[in-house]
Amino acid sequence: MGHLLAIDAGTSGCRAVVVSDEGQPLAGARRRWTHAANPEHPGSVEFDTRAAWALIGDCVRESLAEVRAGDVRGVSATSVRGGLVLFDAAGEELWACGSTDARAADQIRWVRQRDPGFEAEAYRSSGQTLAMAALPRLLWLRDRLPRVYEAASTLGMISDWILARLSGEHAADPANACTTGLFSLARRTWAPELASRWGLRTDLLPPVVEPGTPIGVVGAAAAEATGLATGTLVVMGGGDAQAAALGLGVVRPGQAAVVGGTHWQQLVNLDQPAIDPEGRVRVNCYVLGGLWQAETIALGAGALGRWFLDAFCAP
Repeated sequence: MGHLLAIDAGTSGCRAVVVSDEGQPLAGARRRWTHAANPEHPGSVEFDTRAAWALIGDCVRESLAEVRAGDVRGVSATSVRGGLVLFDAAGEELWACGSTDARAADQIRWVRQRDPGFEAEAYRSSGQTLAMAALPRLLWLRDRLPRVYEAASTLGMISDWILARLSGEHAADPANACTTGLFSLARRTWAPELASRWGLRTDLLPPVVEPGTPIGVVGAAAAEATGLATGTLVVMGGGDAQAAALGLGVVRPGQAAVVGGTHWQQLVNLDQPAIDPEGRVRVNCYVLGGLWQAETIALGAGALGRWFLDAFCAP
């Protein structure tokens, strides 16, 4: 018997929740955050890893104030899909962006002009268009911040970054990494040929590990920052919307869910990585092996509700 702790890094905030082995919520805390644009880079959405880690640490500590840290047997993380973090060879953060970062619009146009069929080809493999993919952002880094690009050692999603902070281990999961567009839905692993077509580095891509797989343990620095016990098991997580669907019990082909956060997603489980011939529907790996999800997104729907609450409703 014991407890499990989940960390979620969303678009507008982070939270930590402690649950029992039976899934009963025991404690939780959340913090709101914002991601600023860099005025030097139009369309940018920066992700401040230092500030974000401090807020995550606050959430975990507040959650653990109601339970014993030693009773937490394992910790995992989910996050908004599409946000990226680059690490150097020492495992330190070099650069990070939020999921809605749009600084690479020129690179998207350049790819479409150079190879008009590439986006459709990449979609057939990954289920993603170029709009929120990693490929144009990496091209942007190579063009605009070459020193950062060359110094990078590993690429991670935001949930991967949390787990790396906790354990020092770098890995990616299919449910989040698939949203980079550098992925094979069918193989549930990277498709490095999509990056190498454009001369991009493929050595940045970390090992892919399925959700629920232990990858390491909480280290001393992470224990000090969060209050977790040193040696607590760190387990691979997944994309936030897919994890939410799992929590709702959407576990069989054909089942569907609507997940509401800053953005709202409609998700439908698939028993194979089927894609839309016209590329209108996003397709992702699910957090359960052998399942995939078709997804449509209403951008900002939850943010609009939050604005209304803040503007017109009493606390």
